[in-house]
Amino acid sequence: MNHGILTTGDTTVGSLGRLTVDPSLVTVNGDFSLLNDGLLTFDIAGTSLDLFSQLDISGVGLFQGTIEFDFIDGFAPTAGDSFDLINAAGQTLASPVSRWKSWNPDFCSRNRSPMAAGHYWRKMTV
Repeated sequence: MNHGILTTGDTTVGSLGRLTVDPSLVTVNGDFSLLNDGLLTFDIAGTSLDLFSQLDISGVGLFQGTIEFDFIDGFAPTAGDSFDLINAAGQTLASPVSRWKSWNPDFCSRNRSPMAAGHYWRKMTV
């Protein structure tokens, strides 16, 4: 999926499974689960909606695997940039591992948002 829209029902990314959202909008009409050893990758190529990945979940989001943020096409965010990456209508439970590619690892430690009911990394701000 590249610069498009994908709509699906309940979705599970299981052990050793992978979902790459390559600047697109993925809408899950139901629940989304990222299980241990599963990988969810968000590509970020800029700040406009068509240049970064988005996951919109109408149900519960469960994140236990690895969430990878990959800054692509030479894009490097600047102070004040923000990205609305994951929306979940239900309780979001998680203990994911985050992995940052093509960016200074200090960015993660300064900007990782805590888990909150309904949102996970809802708005990531540089």
